[in-house]
Amino acid sequence: GGGVCRRHDHIRDAIHSWLEGLGHGSNTEQFMPEWDDGDTRARLDVVTVNPRCGRLVVDVTLMDVVFPGASVKAAKLLERCEKAKHKRYPGKGLYPFVLDTRGRWGREARLFVRAVVSALPDEQRISAIKQIRRKVAIALHTRVAEQMPSAAGCPGAGSCTNAS
Repeated sequence: GGGVCRRHDHIRDAIHSWLEGLGHGSNTEQFMPEWDDGDTRARLDVVTVNPRCGRLVVDVTLMDVVFPGASVKAAKLLERCEKAKHKRYPGKGLYPFVLDTRGRWGREARLFVRAVVSALPDEQRISAIKQIRRKVAIALHTRVAEQMPSAAGCPGAGSCTNAS
């Protein structure tokens, strides 16, 4: 179903909401003509302007990193996805916001948050970081939980009963 898209969109919306709450204007689903590729238009998830860093562009990607030894390899897989985003969208200001469905953040998602909070007074930075961590975790794990019934073969959320 559309669970994967909803999960992605809720992460995008959490980032947008966080930025708006900090007083940063931002746009979602922004077309970026400089990154168009032939017949494919580049539409990135969140675009904002930071007083210190200039334009910041976020493209959200969620990965299912669930296999034996995943915790060891997850960082490498997240990094590989970040590199692929930079290859697709070359240039300054892109922050691939890569997460695995268990909640692990890619390096560049963390760098994006640091770039945004760098413009805040020191006493507000920790609170802002906690806020985005909480917003993203709630958005991610709520949507993952919604998908569990369908993954178990149940016809719809809330319609499964525990047989054990």
